[in-house]
Amino acid sequence: MDTLFDNLVIATLLISIVCFLITILDNPRYLLVSLLVAYVLAAWHISVFLPIASSVAKLVAGLVSCGILLMGLSGSGWGERDVHEHALPTARSFRIAASLLIILASFGLSNSISTLFPELNQLAAQATMVLMLSGLLIIGLFDTAFRIGCGLLLILTGFDILYSSIEPSIAVITFLALVQIGIALTISYLLLLKPGNQLQDREEL
Repeated sequence: MDTLFDNLVIATLLISIVCFLITILDNPRYLLVSLLVAYVLAAWHISVFLPIASSVAKLVAGLVSCGILLMGLSGSGWGERDVHEHALPTARSFRIAASLLIILASFGLSNSISTLFPELNQLAAQATMVLMLSGLLIIGLFDTAFRIGCGLLLILTGFDILYSSIEPSIAVITFLALVQIGIALTISYLLLLKPGNQLQDREEL
């Protein structure tokens, strides 16, 4: 049990780092890799509450979603210009500060969440809050399809951990996986709708 707890501590800390990177990075390649790592770490948490087959299924859904986003980004010339657009005039220093505050707030709110849902252990509550609040922050800071999609997927991934620990239902878990894939398909379609991105030099960065 101590080993399992130690492993979840590592997974929770890594989730915080990944959410921080998704907020501050601009390179879409790094963002996609960070999102993929977030799915792996979420599956790590879910494996504590669900059979290993269910956590693997969640991971496969995440891999499919990232693969769909990869096709959309590559087909649009990787959309470097769009990823750099912000809904607010936010410099990277502001995003660093905002992300750190969100992570600290998430660890503070996790106490209330774990009290509200006794089935949810402290570390799972921390991972849930970091993912969901970071997703909300990203949606608030950016107005591009890819960034908003990343934010939505982070929110759903955090909700996956929450729901899996409280009342695991195969039907709902499958539905959530389909929703994530649907969001990825929508984002990829929106990326491919912008013909101007086709002229981006794919050898840059």
